[in-house]
Amino acid sequence: MSIQVSKSHASYLQPIFWFFLLAYLIAWSIAFTVGVDTQAILQQYSGATAFLLITLPKFAFSLAGIIVIALTKGYAGLQDVAKNLFHWRVGFKWYALAYLGPAFLYGLGVLLFTLLEPAILSNINLNFKTMGLIFFGADTGIFTYMLLRGGLGEEIGLRGFALKELQKHHSPLKASLIIGVLWAVWHLPSWWHRDLLSILIPFLAVMALSIIFTYIFKGSGESLLIVILLHASLNSFDDVYELIFPKLTEYGLWELPYILGVLMIAGVLIFRLRVKP
Repeated sequence: MSIQVSKSHASYLQPIFWFFLLAYLIAWSIAFTVGVDTQAILQQYSGATAFLLITLPKFAFSLAGIIVIALTKGYAGLQDVAKNLFHWRVGFKWYALAYLGPAFLYGLGVLLFTLLEPAILSNINLNFKTMGLIFFGADTGIFTYMLLRGGLGEEIGLRGFALKELQKHHSPLKASLIIGVLWAVWHLPSWWHRDLLSILIPFLAVMALSIIFTYIFKGSGESLLIVILLHASLNSFDDVYELIFPKLTEYGLWELPYILGVLMIAGVLIFRLRVKP
């Protein structure tokens, strides 16, 4: 099926509509039929079937982005995305910010929690094996999250396609908020069992992160590599700190100070993103 794009507002919305619809279909068709629990899927299925059921939802946005770009922009559009993906010649500060920013905020969250619950420090799991898992672990490693999960799986579509398309007609801030809402709602199958407050808090966090991702994507010269690293670090260090401080898992929403930090940063960036392109 070919998607025709014209200069009219309705036609402009078509690629964005198809992109999000396709991403939701890929992820939700699996999430609402076989679930989102990796261990349960591995017990019920095996081999390539289990791999696809686990991996496809994680790559829903990037797959949808590549498909819609190919249909609407052809080979030239795919070349543009590849150029953003391999745009690695950016200032060192962007690498440091993308990788160490989430680590610092999560670390601050741990520090504040230890002031309330000193027992967290009674069991610290920090050794050479732990350090290796931070980089290469299947559940915690930064490379795992870059290549096999949210980093590469989402950013080609969200920032590489949707953000750039929306900025043609909207300010960076408005584009960020549109993506933030649809990005947050996409996570609902993973949040479905939670109470309302435990859904609202990460929903707001995703909205705020959408603003932060836009700022870093634009600031780094539209480097998808940088936002993939940021996304991977965001997911990885959540697990890393729980690996180093196992008692954190006993407390719900120990990341709350981190989330508050993200909301504050997004609030500051709102004033820097209110300029139309």
